[in-house]
Amino acid sequence: MFKQRSGVLEVRAAGQEEERKGDVLERKLDDIMLLLNRERDLSAQNSQASDSHSSPLVCLASHSQGEEDPNVSFYTPPTIIDPSTEAITIIPGYQVTLQEAELIFQIYTSDFVPQFPFVPLPNDNAYDFYRSKPLLFKTVLWTCMPPSRDLSVGFERWFRQHVAYRVVVLLEKNLEILQALLIYFAW
Repeated sequence: MFKQRSGVLEVRAAGQEEERKGDVLERKLDDIMLLLNRERDLSAQNSQASDSHSSPLVCLASHSQGEEDPNVSFYTPPTIIDPSTEAITIIPGYQVTLQEAELIFQIYTSDFVPQFPFVPLPNDNAYDFYRSKPLLFKTVLWTCMPPSRDLSVGFERWFRQHVAYRVVVLLEKNLEILQALLIYFAW
C-alpha cells in the first residue's frame, strides 16, 4: 500500500514537473512572439523612414548579425552605396566591387547555369540586379566566389536568418527567395 501511495505521489510529482515544463515552453513561445512582433514593427518603421528620403543610389546594404542588439533587423534596410568605391558589402568583411560582380555573373552564366539551369539571371548589369534582387545577388556572389571559412559561416548565418525573417515574419512569397534557396542548396 505504501508503494501505491508513493506511486501516486510520483505520478503527481511527474505531472507537476510536466506542467512546469509546459509553463516554461509557453513563456518561451510568448518571448518569441514578442520578438517577432517587435521585428515587424521595426521593419514597418524602417520602411516608412526610407520612403521619406529618396536617393538615386538606394539599394540593400550589408547586414549585421543581429545578435548584439535585439533591435537590429535580419531584413536589411535600404542604404546608399558609396559611389566613389562602388563596393557592395555582402556581409561585414566581404565586399565586392561592381566590376568584380560583373565578372562573377559572367562566370555564373557560363559555368553554373549549364549545370543547373533552373535559376537563369536577367541580362541586367550588376548594379540593377543588386537593386532589384539583392538576396539573389548576394547568394550568386557567395556561391561563385566563396570567401574564407569564417566569412562563409557568417554568410550562412545571415542567409538563414534573412530568409527566415522574410518568410516567417513578413510572410513574403516571391521568386527571388525561391531562386536564392535553390542556388544556396545546390552549390
